[in-house]
Amino acid sequence: MFPFIICYGIIRDHSKRTNYHKILEYLSTGKIVISNNITVYKDRPIFVQIPFFRKNNKGLSGIFRNVLKEIDLFNEADKQLERQMFAIKNSYENQILRIEEHINN
Repeated sequence: MFPFIICYGIIRDHSKRTNYHKILEYLSTGKIVISNNITVYKDRPIFVQIPFFRKNNKGLSGIFRNVLKEIDLFNEADKQLERQMFAIKNSYENQILRIEEHINN
């Protein structure tokens, strides 16, 4: 039950450390994700564990060690289900339905 990890080179990363579709793909498995600082997930540590620093990867290795040490806690069944439901709610299909609803209104 290993976590998923996304780690970009801050200087060379052209997408500015965002890869939302990949995060959702990982969350759909229910497993915890470790990533560079992605602001949209800063208040969702149950989904993605991120370092405090935005402009560098300091702290990422410590987060990785902590998650591995407590992997059973991070990947408890109820937390996995919550991640999966979040991913389903934000799937491409559901996003398209939301867009259609806005267009029709």
